[in-house]
Amino acid sequence: MTKAHDEDNGLLEKIDKKLEVDNWGEVGKDSKELIPLAEALGKNKPPKGDNASWDRLTKEYVAQVRTLDAAVAKKDKEGATKALKTLRRSCGACHKAHKG
Repeated sequence: MTKAHDEDNGLLEKIDKKLEVDNWGEVGKDSKELIPLAEALGKNKPPKGDNASWDRLTKEYVAQVRTLDAAVAKKDKEGATKALKTLRRSCGACHKAHKG
């Protein structure tokens, strides 16, 4: 999660900065890099909480990452920005239920 969400150098932060200057090539590389990280998250056991919630939340996270990647592929700045905000807001629910 640090590689994706680090406030200073995480992929989401990099994407946000590169979207500001329409650096679509780099944004695309970063959004593609997020996909396997998101998919790997759900393969872990939750530090706390039940597996059904973990499965649901991690699947939602993967879907959000894919939505971001699809918007980036279309060079849809508004869609990518919206997807990025959704990803950032998704942290709280998962952390509340599962962070150890």
